[in-house]
Amino acid sequence: YLQYCTSTVSIGKPLPNYELMLQDKEEQQRELIILGDCIGSGYLGIKSNTETAAFKEISVNEVKKWSYSTGDYVEYIENNLYYGCRKDSQIKIKGNRIDLSEIDYALREYGCITNITTCIGDKIISFVVLKDFNEASLQNYLKQKLPAYYIPNLIINKPGLPFNSSGKIDLKQLLSELTPL
Repeated sequence: YLQYCTSTVSIGKPLPNYELMLQDKEEQQRELIILGDCIGSGYLGIKSNTETAAFKEISVNEVKKWSYSTGDYVEYIENNLYYGCRKDSQIKIKGNRIDLSEIDYALREYGCITNITTCIGDKIISFVVLKDFNEASLQNYLKQKLPAYYIPNLIINKPGLPFNSSGKIDLKQLLSELTPL
């Protein structure tokens, strides 16, 4: 599953006072978990830190430690740790880590029948199917639910979203219909 080439760069070894654990989720997919006294209970300034699945207190050899699930699949090769891919839809824009699935969740809470959010460059774009589309109302709702840097730069309402042969939303087709940003 994880393929590496000669130009792949090792992401190294843990810093002092940190431990790494590779958690098997599925065959050959191993998520990087960071353990240590320096791990906090969540992100600074986020009200729902205790509900964040990435931060957990776990027991390792009967010792409780804080852990952070990075969402990165990695592999050890010749005693070096190598990055494989992301397990989710997190992106980074202007230093802010954004989970696109959180935007999609807020859009569904608002009442979108179906939706998908993506990123082009540093622009967040959401495609939605919504009967009574009112962009100002939707933007105001998102501003109450999400940090400011999560708010999509562009929300496109469509009568329906295209699906590919495997039954997933065809993001490639949606993006091909966009005029250059």
